[in-house]
Amino acid sequence: MARTDLEEAFIELGKLLKVSMPEAVIGAQKAVAEVYVQAAKQAAPVKTGQLRDSIKVVEGRPRSDGTQPVYIGPEKKKGYYGYFREKGHRSHIRRINGKIHSKRIARNGNKTTHSQSGEFAPTHEQPPKPWFKPAMKSVEKEAEQVLEKEFFRIMNQKGL
Repeated sequence: MARTDLEEAFIELGKLLKVSMPEAVIGAQKAVAEVYVQAAKQAAPVKTGQLRDSIKVVEGRPRSDGTQPVYIGPEKKKGYYGYFREKGHRSHIRRINGKIHSKRIARNGNKTTHSQSGEFAPTHEQPPKPWFKPAMKSVEKEAEQVLEKEFFRIMNQKGL
């Protein structure tokens, strides 16, 4: 039984969409990621600029459904402390009587030197200072517009 022209058109459209749709989605994701990167860079606390400069887009491995995750944030080696600024942390390093102490304070001579007992230095708590999440929230509407515009631009470019 021969296929009708309409059936052939649907088959061709299906093939085109199978190839073009993931490409359009990935292209739109990358465009949106750049919007988020710019917002994060503007919101990053700057002392040396290292955190701001480490904010990048990292592409994940493509998935079986044709999509590809995109991650945005500071690099691990240079901007790892951005997480601690965002979430807050406790510091066990403290200056006591003019001396810098790490987690344990030196014991006096009458205690055993090989045991793990000892006095802990007081902790210093750093409260959260959110910068990343508020930056992402502030550009959500813009990101949606960029996503839609870029997706349709790529699909139109493919002739769909």
